[in-house]
Amino acid sequence: MGKIDKLKQPNYPTWRKDIDMMFTLTNMDFALLYDKPTEPASGEARYDDKMLHYSIEKRKWKISNTKCLKIIRHLIDDSIEGSIPECATAKELLDRLKSQFTGSSKAYASTLVDDFTTRGHYKKECPDWLRSLIPKDLKDKDKGLQTKEDAEKGQKKR
Repeated sequence: MGKIDKLKQPNYPTWRKDIDMMFTLTNMDFALLYDKPTEPASGEARYDDKMLHYSIEKRKWKISNTKCLKIIRHLIDDSIEGSIPECATAKELLDRLKSQFTGSSKAYASTLVDDFTTRGHYKKECPDWLRSLIPKDLKDKDKGLQTKEDAEKGQKKR
């Protein structure tokens, strides 16, 4: 576990491969591979045998699920932990993480652009090729910003 980096948005694919490998190698992946066992209905044929099998499977599943949940939560960076919802099962938590960190490429591009603009990298002079990569809705927010070429044209007119 010490060699797996904590989950941050950009490292999700690597983090997921590492955590899957760790769960597999340590035989803790039972709750990830199988759904929570369901109790047999009373009166079923061979009820006692089914109940014994259910009790064993339920205990294995519960131990695996608890360990997996704790490890997954431990391997999420503090900066994003608050945005991760509580889940009853490790499988559900991994599914939610997957949907949160692997959206469409357009959503990912918007996240990158937003990160780029909010960190102060996006200055008043921006090359056209870079500005063309920014979605129109974000351009509309930044009407006061101009391209490098626009800035040069404005200086030539003076």
